[in-house]
Amino acid sequence: MVKKILLVLLLSVLLASMMACGASDAGTKSGPDAKENNAEPHENASPKSDGLPDRDFEGYDFTILTREGASFTREIIAESITGETINDAVFARNAEIEERFGVKISVVTRPERGDVTTAFMNSIKSGGHDYDVALNASQQAASIITQDGAYNWINIPYIGFDNPWWDKSAHENLKVNGKLFAFVGDITLSPIDYMYVMLYNKNIGKNYGIENLGELALAGKWTLDEMAKVMAQTTKDLNGDGQMDDNDLWGLAYLFNAGTMAFQIGCELYPIKKDRDGIPEINMASPKMVDAFEKVFDIIAGGKNAYELQLDHSDNKVINFFAGGRAFMLTSAVTNLFLFREMEDDFGILPYPKYDLTQENYYSYVAPYGNLIVLPSNLENPERTGIVLESMCAGAYKSVVPAYFEVTLPAKLTRDENSMEILALVKSMRSYDFSRIVPANSVEIVYMFQNLISAKNKSYMAYHEKHIDNSKIGFDKYLQHYFE
Repeated sequence: MVKKILLVLLLSVLLASMMACGASDAGTKSGPDAKENNAEPHENASPKSDGLPDRDFEGYDFTILTREGASFTREIIAESITGETINDAVFARNAEIEERFGVKISVVTRPERGDVTTAFMNSIKSGGHDYDVALNASQQAASIITQDGAYNWINIPYIGFDNPWWDKSAHENLKVNGKLFAFVGDITLSPIDYMYVMLYNKNIGKNYGIENLGELALAGKWTLDEMAKVMAQTTKDLNGDGQMDDNDLWGLAYLFNAGTMAFQIGCELYPIKKDRDGIPEINMASPKMVDAFEKVFDIIAGGKNAYELQLDHSDNKVINFFAGGRAFMLTSAVTNLFLFREMEDDFGILPYPKYDLTQENYYSYVAPYGNLIVLPSNLENPERTGIVLESMCAGAYKSVVPAYFEVTLPAKLTRDENSMEILALVKSMRSYDFSRIVPANSVEIVYMFQNLISAKNKSYMAYHEKHIDNSKIGFDKYLQHYFE
């Protein structure tokens, strides 16, 4: 009883401190006003508002396998109270769950995403039960599924798929024939970290008569055409040598792969769509897909206003290029915002542009480095797994996600008054389509949009005709795992 009282007090102190942290950052350069920084607790924030039954699992060690690094473990486990907002929210959440259900939450890590998959499958193949769940890069899910290593989430009791702590897009698009082999929820912060956005240098914008892009985006008017216009306005040969290079000003610096794939998703165009019967099919040759490719190609690959960057933290090129005033706009995952904490110029955040003004919503891309959750096919106790994961996700929704999204991001990583509103908009429109869990080597065609842009090859339909047959064969073979 004493321990339960202490847990309630801890949760109360945590929520109060989150609100205080937000208020204390008001007025600083790195955060918006106090109202935006306040982390209000979600409705029904009682620890037991998840509707789960009380169970005693007698000290069971619930083991989560993931990648090494604080960015992958911080939302899962915390050793003690430290005063750091996310850490303390995780500690309080876990302590309540461990007390309530008689479990011990543990984490095992492996260096890289491929190592996580190997360890997970080795345990299954040896008949072991080393891991209750794996959190790993979404592109690794296909390897586990093709080896029959994934358990069907639909058969897990107590998982409330309609609850706000589970991703509805993932539930709708990754489920086929009543089988959901990979899923995602608020237990992991990586879907926020790896959302793709666009940054823009407000100082450069003012110099070229461009202001209030954030307000334009919030009004629903940020489109490919608008992006092309401001890129043209801000691209300048600064040294007058007649050559555009690293020493000049570019309208856009974009990151290969995820940075270009995000344009496709932003146009509400998915590499794989479901037909009327709910069966996924490759969707790379629709008229709108071809038109959007040509439009994006002309803007960022065929024109003279965009510069392609490779993300390389070792030489800080991305930091120097944007922070050094060599690009008006930059494509970026949210996790990379910390790179610009010391940037002198003010910058704002934008969603990826719409295809045109007839498109109702913005759509945001989550890079494949973000986690999906996979359960081992030889799962011993589905009830226990369901209860622990549901309670962890519910707890994260109520305290961990607010600690990150409503306190840490406003206080440390954003400056523009519209940025948090735009990030909330981007978060609400995260999109998962089935292409993120298909084998890249056998269904290559789903990446043709980004690959052709990087290669500066505009022969879209020629590439499609060359690769579609083999990709269909590979895709159909992969789908058999959902119909066995």
